[in-house]
Amino acid sequence: MIRRIVVWCSVGTGLLAWAACQQGANTAGEEGFDGQHRHRTSEEWERYMEALEDPDRSSWQKPQAVVKALALRPGERVADIGAGTGYFSVPIAKAVGPRGRVYGVDVSRQMIDYLSDRIHRDSIGNIVPILAPSNNPTLPANGVDTVLIVNTYHHLDGRASYLAHLDKALAPGGRIVIIDFVPRPREERGFGPPLGMQLSRETLDAELSQAGFAPAKVHDFLAEQFFVEYRRR
Repeated sequence: MIRRIVVWCSVGTGLLAWAACQQGANTAGEEGFDGQHRHRTSEEWERYMEALEDPDRSSWQKPQAVVKALALRPGERVADIGAGTGYFSVPIAKAVGPRGRVYGVDVSRQMIDYLSDRIHRDSIGNIVPILAPSNNPTLPANGVDTVLIVNTYHHLDGRASYLAHLDKALAPGGRIVIIDFVPRPREERGFGPPLGMQLSRETLDAELSQAGFAPAKVHDFLAEQFFVEYRRR
């Protein structure tokens, strides 16, 4: 399944060894997003990726404000779940600096190829693309300080199990940050997933509570989304 994982030498030999081991793990789980979108033509994929990078998206997604609110530290290790084109991975990589690390996790081969090409073209040395199965992010144990999940939590397969994997990946004191759509018909909003896929904040809190996490900080500047930081209880 995996076509390539880009691992830059600047992030250290320990990470190189870990990523080599992941190439086998990442061949599993070929369905997920790829399964849902397997019939897209190359032109449709290009339009989809262009939509993800549409400048108009910033008017409601506010990526710069989100990254600022995360208050990321130099050297921090961040997992961007559902990284897509790198919409958040790239600014986060700048925020954590050359000693930091961003794991750009996605289940779509097209997305990982796009992200790999992007970081090669722009010489970004601290992003590690990971092609992962839909039920496991395949992150290193205790190797992540912040998990960021933007517009993706409602897509996760077996969320309780997935959260358990994230819990194992978090270093002591780590956090899970979720940004997702406040339930509202797509016809009213003009974008976002179908209403039947959207999750309430109450559902989100309940599922994270069952996984052992509680809201630690809530940001309220996104009009169409909730933005919640969770930490272990």
